[in-house]
Amino acid sequence: MAEERRSSLSEDEVEELARKVLGIVCDEEPSLGNKLDSSAIYDRIIEEGVELPDYALHDAFDRLRRLITYFLGGPQNPGVDVETVRRHGGITIVGVSDPDLCNEV
Repeated sequence: MAEERRSSLSEDEVEELARKVLGIVCDEEPSLGNKLDSSAIYDRIIEEGVELPDYALHDAFDRLRRLITYFLGGPQNPGVDVETVRRHGGITIVGVSDPDLCNEV
């Protein structure tokens, strides 16, 4: 059974956004000493002129869940609420599961 999406994006749009997010994560190369907040990813995408519907980044992170290491909350989102998750996911990325993955992006 297919996992239910929460944004209005199509499967192809979620896939495209997930690739864009992965590219940003790889650019930043988060590690244990260099955490990347989802709000920073949101800001970068918005600066590129992309409009994101509610829960779009949540869907993208869900698509990337086996490729990146992350946790809910973080310095910019200590008390993650529904508004934060709706807007940009409310997560902190701490790394990629396979360092060679960024060579493919």
